[in-house]
Amino acid sequence: MGVPVVYRRSGESSVTSFDFYDIAEGTGIKTFYGATTDNPVTDLSGALLTSAVYSSGINPTNNPTGWETRNNQTASWTSIISKTFKTTFNMPKLIKGTLYANVPTRIVTPNGTDSSNHYIDVTIYKNDTSVATASGANMYFLSGTSTIDNYMSLVPVTLPLTSFKKGDILKAKIQLFSKGDGTSIILAMGHDPMGRVPSSIYSNGTSKLIVNVPFVIDL
Repeated sequence: MGVPVVYRRSGESSVTSFDFYDIAEGTGIKTFYGATTDNPVTDLSGALLTSAVYSSGINPTNNPTGWETRNNQTASWTSIISKTFKTTFNMPKLIKGTLYANVPTRIVTPNGTDSSNHYIDVTIYKNDTSVATASGANMYFLSGTSTIDNYMSLVPVTLPLTSFKKGDILKAKIQLFSKGDGTSIILAMGHDPMGRVPSSIYSNGTSKLIVNVPFVIDL
């Protein structure tokens, strides 16, 4: 009798390392950190990394390291911060299940009399094709004094079964939408894997942006 041939499914093999598992769903969860690199091409500067390293500074004068900041809030919902983080697969992959994105944000009100609404929108791409999108809850802020408030969004995104071949790119586009009556309000979104928070007005909270991706595994 010959040796039987065993054909494995196209999911991950048992030797693949994951951060944790959901056996009931047949998925292995891998944690990625959003970071900014020194790539001179802006659209290529966002990276999804599996290890916690220091993110590059965006603009040493106006944007402290690990934070993307804007103060152009308007009266209607507008995407005022948009950043795409990506990773290229060196092996075929299958993703399916619920992706969870932790996104840190911050509101600074220098005048102390402004109001602001903001929420996080997450869109997942295979190369340049949208796979799924979801939005977090509205976060409302009304200030009576000059203050700083830190927020953390946990946005679940339901992913259909999606195959990636070698060389395909997984992208996570993170957007901060805002509206309010205060043009002096400063809004910020963190993305430093080491969680740094610079001095002065950014002295509290965390800047870690985390994306937990579910991969199909062989059981």
